[in-house]
Amino acid sequence: MVKSRDDFLDIFEGAQHVDAITYAETPSLMVRMLTDYEIDSLDVLIGNAQNYSERVTDAGTAKELLGFREDGRLTIRLKNRKTVHSKIYRVVMPDDTVKLVHGSANLSVNSWNYHTNQISIFTTQRGTELDEEFLSFINEYRSQYSDQTLLEGLVEAVEDTETSQERTEYI
Repeated sequence: MVKSRDDFLDIFEGAQHVDAITYAETPSLMVRMLTDYEIDSLDVLIGNAQNYSERVTDAGTAKELLGFREDGRLTIRLKNRKTVHSKIYRVVMPDDTVKLVHGSANLSVNSWNYHTNQISIFTTQRGTELDEEFLSFINEYRSQYSDQTLLEGLVEAVEDTETSQERTEYI
């Protein structure tokens, strides 16, 4: 049982890479995970958003998300058809330990304000049969339920701006 968002996020702290399938998430939380929790890279499929860009409500968060995308640290995959309600996380640590997490916990602020969540964590090593099967499962979700990523064209468009002010205005 996980009663607080911070307890849940502690699972990810210091991760080399996180693969995630989540029903709901909060854009500012993605930024927090990559900065405060020192995650090197994050690849997340968002299962509930019809128009995810509307969730990015301030320019500062948009700018940070774009910077992480440009640096290759963040991929946000958008659902292409029906809702994906699953919550699955693969957390790769620097020592090649892998935490495979499954349960009810979303990467959103609201889910922690109103719910107590349950998760199961299996710990293994990178490349084991369990890890490979779990990653295969995640990749199946990606191929069947997502065919585009957030900020797909924005990175290229922003590169064509001449000043940082133009870049900020465009974002």
